Amino acid sequence: GVPDLERTSCVLLWGHNPNASWPAQAQRVAAVKARGGKVVVIDPRRAGPAIKADEWVRVRPGTDGALALGFANIAISEGWYDEAFLKYETNAPFLVRSDTNMLLTEADVRADGDADRFMLLNSSGDAVSVESEGATPGAQTIVLRGSSTIHGLHGDIACATVFERYAQRCAEYPASRVETITGVGSD
Repeated sequence: GVPDLERTSCVLLWGHNPNASWPAQAQRVAAVKARGGKVVVIDPRRAGPAIKADEWVRVRPGTDGALALGFANIAISEGWYDEAFLKYETNAPFLVRSDTNMLLTEADVRADGDADRFMLLNSSGDAVSVESEGATPGAQTIVLRGSSTIHGLHGDIACATVFERYAQRCAEYPASRVETITGVGSD
């Protein structure tokens, strides 16, 4: 989709230089700034939109991933995410097997289970299935974060939700580590 620049008060350009690749969008970004909005640019070089940006975040080349994980770590730690969206529109509540790093399916836990139906964790710590990504049986009981040992066809299977594993990975990127990797200060 196209960003709704007409109604925003802040534009973040990260890995994108509309001046060089999309002049019409560059004009729309300039209009945001002209009406008092802020422009933040994440780029190793002070070129293109970074020259006129309100904030230029000079990241070391090739370290964008660490910066993104650091941002996500803060967002998760502060609860700055839409839990309902993550639960019902993404694979975030799906269970991941610790032994294979694959999504847990009905076929892993029931002899008549379907290999295309993924398993979610409910508030009781049990695995419940969905017919397809995005489906939500008993939606009020699905949990976004957590881990459990699920009784599978061939023994117990340690699992955690996709979001739990993502949160754990992001937690490896506190501000101090991100600053060391990217050169971007935490102030």
